[in-house]
Amino acid sequence: MHSEITEALSAWYVDNGIDSFADRAYLFGSLINEDGDSFWPTGVRTSDIDFLIRINPERATAVPRTEALKEVKDLLPPIEAKIEQILERDPEHKDSVLSVLPVTWYELYNCIHKGFDPKIFTLNIFFDIVNMVDRKGGLSDYIDKSYHFDNTETFAVMRLSQSLRNAYLRRDDEGCEVLKPFKGVMAIPKELMRAAALLKYVETEGKKPKTRTSLREGEDYFTKLVERKSGDHDDIARLYEKIVKRGSTTIPPHNKPALEPIDLILASELLFDEAKELSLPSVRETIDRMRRMSEDKPVYS
Repeated sequence: MHSEITEALSAWYVDNGIDSFADRAYLFGSLINEDGDSFWPTGVRTSDIDFLIRINPERATAVPRTEALKEVKDLLPPIEAKIEQILERDPEHKDSVLSVLPVTWYELYNCIHKGFDPKIFTLNIFFDIVNMVDRKGGLSDYIDKSYHFDNTETFAVMRLSQSLRNAYLRRDDEGCEVLKPFKGVMAIPKELMRAAALLKYVETEGKKPKTRTSLREGEDYFTKLVERKSGDHDDIARLYEKIVKRGSTTIPPHNKPALEPIDLILASELLFDEAKELSLPSVRETIDRMRRMSEDKPVYS
């Protein structure tokens, strides 16, 4: 079954041109570790399969990344159905068979993980479904702990984005999307407000400590961010229009537009870009960029 799953995923990746959305793809977790002893047979009926994809670095900003995630989401049902068939799962089992973890090159390079486990990228075994080989040395070779500490706030925002991506691509036990539309009374969800507040705190160089946990400051920062970016793309302009209507005191709550899952993803990716921009410069990254340039290897922004 292991080979059937890897071959099915590899064929799906190639046949659908996934590389334009995600240029690398790996299986990891219980299916891969210790020859799958923890997966076979106890998890074969119910356990999900951990699947990491690296968003193509050419999709370097929020809108292209959001579009990539939407494309991958649309292409998941056939491969999940195929894997469920291979595992001979009960048709009543409606939740996702794949737990997809979409990350950027920056998150891998700096070992930023949604579950606060940076070593997951250095110590885990990853099976490369493109080249059909194990990566036993992990996907990253170094964790800069002091750099993590210095970027506590910005990395926290990136972990939120990573978590929302994972939720966007998953179904729950009832077969419903895990990431639900936001219809609350506030303009945006509290988790986005908190993330934006962290960025406001960083932007002001920590001179206003209360900003760090202020939902009001976070909402204001986020609204101004989307307004500033609204001229860059129609999708951002539409998101800004929704946020303005949701924040209006003259529009009845039942007439305010919901923020759909794809809106929430775009919102979090906009915050991700700001977090990356506000993160402190990395000496290690600068040196590696120079080395890669000298070796004629790709250098990502």
